[in-house]
Amino acid sequence: IYYYDSMGRSYFNLQEYVKAIEFYNKAIELEPTEVIYYNSVGDSYFKLKEYIRAIEYYTKAIELESGNAIYYNRVGDSYFRLKEYTRAIEYYTKAIELEPQEAIYHDNKGDSYFRLKEYVRAIEHYTKAIELEPQKAIYYDNIGDSYFYLEEYARAIEYYTKATELEPEKANFYCSIGDSYFKLNEYAMSIQFFDKAI
Repeated sequence: IYYYDSMGRSYFNLQEYVKAIEFYNKAIELEPTEVIYYNSVGDSYFKLKEYIRAIEYYTKAIELESGNAIYYNRVGDSYFRLKEYTRAIEYYTKAIELEPQEAIYHDNKGDSYFRLKEYVRAIEHYTKAIELEPQKAIYYDNIGDSYFYLEEYARAIEYYTKATELEPEKANFYCSIGDSYFKLNEYAMSIQFFDKAI
């Protein structure tokens, strides 16, 4: 079994996911109750963008170990990639119930609401992610984007600015500030931030 698992991991790390699946499935044949093999096959299918197949294996992992938030999050990620955001939210919610201190699960749930254009709800979840992990620039950027789409450009600028303080090398944060000033008809400020992005 160790041989098949090791071969699967090696092929996975070489980005040869079809071969990885072949070896993980051999490990499953020998040890059908070992949850990690199902998760590994799910990860391989996810990398191949075969999200329905990934969900099948992650679901099997959940059946074997229902208290592990990672598997629910991965099902959520798969539904997110399939643009089934409401289904994704169901699984992110379960992941949060199991591990409420994991910021990325709140961020993922926020992303799903954002894609559903429910920006206020997205902000709630991004805010929770910030409470748990305040040094992560992308969470501030996500709130900025939400306020931008709510046409609250001054609020968007506040959050984009915080993102630039945490990651000053990220050009897209400056572009977002520039876009916000443009929407406020403050063109000189807009140009200033577009220049910073270049």
